[in-house]
Amino acid sequence: MADTRLIPLSALQHYAFCPRQCALIHNEQVWADNWLTAQGELLHQRVDHGPPETRKGIRYERGLPVSAPQLGLSGKLDLLEKDLSTGALTPVEYKRGKPKRHNSDAIQLCAQALCLEEMTGQVVATGALWYWQTRHRLDIALDSALRQRTLSVIASVAELLRSGDTPKAQAGKHCQSCSLLDECRPKQQQDTSITYVSAIYASVEEGGMKKLQNCLYINRDGAYLHKERETLLIEQTIDGQRQKLLQVPIHSVGNIFCFGNIMVSPQLMGFCGENGTQLSFFDRFGRFQARVVGKQTGNVLLRRAQFRRSEIGDVVIARNIVAAKIQSSRIVLLRHLRTYGEQADIRAATHRMRQIVAELAVQSDLDRIRGLEGEAASHYFGVFNQLLTHRSGFAFDGRNRRPPRDPVNAMLSFLYSMMSKEISGALQGVGLDPQVGFLHVERPGRDSLALDLLEEFRAPIVDRLVLTLINRQQLKTSDFTTDMLGGVILKDDARKQVLQAWQTKKQEEITHPFLQEKIAIGLLPHVQALLLARHLRGDLAVYPPYIYR
Repeated sequence: MADTRLIPLSALQHYAFCPRQCALIHNEQVWADNWLTAQGELLHQRVDHGPPETRKGIRYERGLPVSAPQLGLSGKLDLLEKDLSTGALTPVEYKRGKPKRHNSDAIQLCAQALCLEEMTGQVVATGALWYWQTRHRLDIALDSALRQRTLSVIASVAELLRSGDTPKAQAGKHCQSCSLLDECRPKQQQDTSITYVSAIYASVEEGGMKKLQNCLYINRDGAYLHKERETLLIEQTIDGQRQKLLQVPIHSVGNIFCFGNIMVSPQLMGFCGENGTQLSFFDRFGRFQARVVGKQTGNVLLRRAQFRRSEIGDVVIARNIVAAKIQSSRIVLLRHLRTYGEQADIRAATHRMRQIVAELAVQSDLDRIRGLEGEAASHYFGVFNQLLTHRSGFAFDGRNRRPPRDPVNAMLSFLYSMMSKEISGALQGVGLDPQVGFLHVERPGRDSLALDLLEEFRAPIVDRLVLTLINRQQLKTSDFTTDMLGGVILKDDARKQVLQAWQTKKQEEITHPFLQEKIAIGLLPHVQALLLARHLRGDLAVYPPYIYR
């Protein structure tokens, strides 16, 4: 069946401003506000509403929906003026800034006129642009040259939306005012992903985007979360009286994690689903239970590319992720040697891990890649106990889970689970399916792709945080409890302390090795999800995994 969707009028302005911006917004479903777009949104909230009125023989109506099925257009007029004496129609488009050098605003206005002509059968000869910054109304003659340019843009946008492609970035002065600057990264025009990934397989020795929104961790049984106007309100009934525990602006919250018996209003759940705020539920032991998921975003063609690559078994993506994981794990061990001196077992482990990375470079069998990853993990965790200071009182005798049977594994499993859910949300945010991966075997209900990306962050972020908490004696063995079957879990106060340390860790800034830009650690899942999406849609030759430097 042919694609019969109508083109939004705003897409024409986006295309005339920048074809890549148009594709990111309307194909990839990517959107980000900056202060310019926020001001524009507030302006349109005022001008698009209000009852019809007549003044001095002119009829004014606001927020009128229009469409032109023959041209394939639809949208909404900010204001339509009708001269009651002549019947002449004049569309008026409100803009936040000032008149621009390019004619993108005039093209959008002309498209509105074309819609009116198709709907009413009468010629619309003029339109007007009103600029908030200059407080000036600019009358526009809808002549044949502008109409031809508009029809050309309509055809180009229709082809762009039909193909689902995203054009390459073309950096220019206009990029600085674009709210998608961080998502687009126009200055990163040269594809250096092959050189970057090749370096991962070399001998690595230890050497010298998007706003990070707040995460809320609700750890108090009986707490009730609900939405009050534009704020998130957390209350609890104490001695028969409902008391307010916290009230924060709801748009500043990116993730909400609920532990134990936490109640959430349907209105807040709906808001989280609509706005991409991740709402996850865990039991009191930290085991994941469920999360609220909104509508799927992103380009369906991007997900098809993901599915195709997964079905054929994209060995390169899996191999590069495993190589980056092993190199990052190895650097953690090398840093320990630099700080505490030579230890034969650790040095031997780093030597073998370097050999495994070299073997990976020529592997094309996925099962063999998984086998090498497992061997490297056994060497890494085989000396992990030596990274713990003796005075801490903690001991580690290998990785175990479901349930973890010692305090170190309890913390590792808890934080791995936390980070995997954040990665799932980041993947959904760029339009990828978190359950369709390249390294981990797919199972119903399992976020295989999120687990793939988690491999990049285990050693440099989660493992190092656990080592810090233990070696600095911020946690003690008495902060854990053991159930009848031998499962070890964090006590409530200790879990709260771990979550506070986790949130602080995410605020730390690092220089991303591929982008060469400073970003907060908490943004790494979003950056890597974006890089993977760029690779799958052809912007990058290979996927550049995160490697700890």
